[in-house]
Amino acid sequence: MDKKRQEKITEAKSKDKSQMEEEKTEMIRSYIQEVVQYIKRLEEAQSKRQEKLVEKHKEIRQQILDEKPKVNRTE
Repeated sequence: MDKKRQEKITEAKSKDKSQMEEEKTEMIRSYIQEVVQYIKRLEEAQSKRQEKLVEKHKEIRQQILDEKPKVNRTE
Protein backbone atom coordinates (compact mmCIF):
# COMPACT_ATOMS: atom_id res chain seq x y z
CA MET A 1 0.00 0.00 0.00
CA ASP A 2 2.75 2.41 0.88
CA LYS A 3 4.46 1.56 -2.40
CA LYS A 4 1.34 2.60 -4.36
CA ARG A 5 1.09 5.78 -2.35
CA GLN A 6 4.73 6.58 -3.06
CA GLU A 7 4.17 5.88 -6.77
CA LYS A 8 1.18 8.23 -6.81
CA ILE A 9 3.18 10.92 -5.04
CA THR A 10 6.04 10.51 -7.51
CA GLU A 11 3.59 10.56 -10.41
CA ALA A 12 1.98 13.74 -9.10
CA LYS A 13 5.39 15.39 -8.68
CA SER A 14 6.42 14.45 -12.19
CA LYS A 15 3.13 15.81 -13.55
CA ASP A 16 3.79 19.05 -11.71
CA LYS A 17 7.29 19.23 -13.17
CA SER A 18 5.95 18.47 -16.61
CA GLN A 19 3.26 21.11 -16.24
CA MET A 20 5.83 23.59 -14.96
CA GLU A 21 8.06 22.86 -17.97
CA GLU A 22 5.12 23.37 -20.32
CA GLU A 23 4.28 26.69 -18.69
CA LYS A 24 7.92 27.74 -18.80
CA THR A 25 8.12 26.82 -22.48
CA GLU A 26 4.94 28.77 -23.20
CA MET A 27 6.26 31.83 -21.35
CA ILE A 28 9.49 31.69 -23.34
CA ARG A 29 7.57 31.28 -26.60
CA SER A 30 5.35 34.22 -25.73
CA TYR A 31 8.36 36.37 -24.84
CA ILE A 32 10.06 35.50 -28.13
CA GLN A 33 6.93 36.45 -30.07
CA GLU A 34 6.77 39.79 -28.27
CA VAL A 35 10.42 40.50 -29.04
CA VAL A 36 9.94 39.59 -32.71
CA GLN A 37 6.96 41.96 -32.97
CA TYR A 38 8.95 44.71 -31.29
CA ILE A 39 11.84 44.22 -33.71
CA LYS A 40 9.44 44.33 -36.67
CA ARG A 41 8.01 47.63 -35.42
CA LEU A 42 11.52 49.04 -35.00
CA GLU A 43 12.46 47.94 -38.51
CA GLU A 44 9.32 49.57 -39.94
CA ALA A 45 10.04 52.81 -38.09
CA GLN A 46 13.65 52.75 -39.28
CA SER A 47 12.52 52.18 -42.86
CA LYS A 48 10.15 55.17 -42.65
CA ARG A 49 12.94 57.35 -41.25
CA GLN A 50 15.21 56.22 -44.07
CA GLU A 51 12.58 57.11 -46.67
CA LYS A 52 12.12 60.57 -45.14
CA LEU A 53 15.88 61.07 -45.10
CA VAL A 54 16.19 60.12 -48.77
CA GLU A 55 13.35 62.48 -49.68
CA LYS A 56 14.92 65.33 -47.74
CA HIS A 57 18.25 64.62 -49.45
CA LYS A 58 16.57 64.82 -52.86
CA GLU A 59 14.92 68.12 -51.94
CA ILE A 60 18.17 69.66 -50.73
CA ARG A 61 20.05 68.41 -53.77
CA GLN A 62 17.42 69.96 -56.03
CA GLN A 63 17.66 73.25 -54.15
CA ILE A 64 21.42 73.22 -54.66
CA LEU A 65 21.01 72.52 -58.36
CA ASP A 66 18.40 75.29 -58.63
CA GLU A 67 20.70 77.78 -56.86
CA LYS A 68 23.78 76.87 -58.87
CA PRO A 69 22.76 78.82 -62.03
CA LYS A 70 21.96 81.87 -59.89
CA VAL A 71 25.43 81.77 -58.35
CA ASN A 72 27.06 81.43 -61.76
CA ARG A 73 25.18 84.48 -63.06
CA THR A 74 26.35 86.68 -60.24
CA GLU A 75 30.00 85.81 -60.75
